[in-house]
Amino acid sequence: RRQRQMCIRDRNEHFAKGQLLFGLDHAKREIQKNESVFLVEGYTDCIAMAQYGYPNTVATLGTACTLDHLTILSRYAQQMYVLYDGDNAGQQAILRIGQLAWQASVDLKVISLPAAEDPASYLAKNKNLGQFVQNAVDIVTFYIQTLGSDFMNKPLPQKLALTRKIIDIISKLDDQLKQDILLENAAQKLALPFESLKKELRRMQA
Repeated sequence: RRQRQMCIRDRNEHFAKGQLLFGLDHAKREIQKNESVFLVEGYTDCIAMAQYGYPNTVATLGTACTLDHLTILSRYAQQMYVLYDGDNAGQQAILRIGQLAWQASVDLKVISLPAAEDPASYLAKNKNLGQFVQNAVDIVTFYIQTLGSDFMNKPLPQKLALTRKIIDIISKLDDQLKQDILLENAAQKLALPFESLKKELRRMQA
């Protein structure tokens, strides 16, 4: 009995959800073939995606997506589409994944479903995600849409808070070139001078 308990404990030590990706063994070839991967939350979503024509899909089994997850996926494809539930929890999870994707050098695109839907429920009714895949947005655009929609019409204090939030996220990257590329992207989306954002980033890092 004691030996059996030891074996179970050893298996549990090797079962790290922070590294496990449901469906990866079956999806590897399709991920490499398509040069892209879809990331969903649960195994039912993953199975539904494969059934409806998206075999390059993996799931994090409902746990928080980790840097280990993204590093593993970056070995097979640089383009990733994240497709979490349309509720607030799912959208907040995507915001966290965005920061990790930059660290893992993964090009992240966000697919936003209607608030009441998840991939499995939407596909059961509509059979495909074509429209949503075509309308996928980069993570900076998603940040702006989620944290501060209608940016241009917001009061100045809210504009400052949103801009600083985005710069703060970018400032956590170690790679200065990545910082500059993302700052340039943010400057274009926010219609602000790049040098202003760069100066604010330096101030935060001082």
